[in-house]
Amino acid sequence: MDTLEYSSLHVKGSDAHYERGTVVKGRTVRVRVRLNSYDFQSHAIAEVWTGDAWSEVAHLHHEEYWVSPYATYENIAEATEEAENELLARTYATL
Repeated sequence: MDTLEYSSLHVKGSDAHYERGTVVKGRTVRVRVRLNSYDFQSHAIAEVWTGDAWSEVAHLHHEEYWVSPYATYENIAEATEEAENELLARTYATL
């Protein structure tokens, strides 16, 4: 795999899913954010590809980024962007 760069945000009912693939310090990184109306079912995780599997390198507690998935699309997009930025900063510091 040479270069990976993608992102997607899907909002449906009480679920919002965001995913981005990027490269940090030469490593393939996947950021996943899920917002659910039940905050305890929400998650924000950054993972690095080890060559065999994804390995978690950073995560956020739902209280650090959570917004109701019933909020406006713009509010959801803003919350996922903030979570992504924080996860990428933590990933950069870890790698």
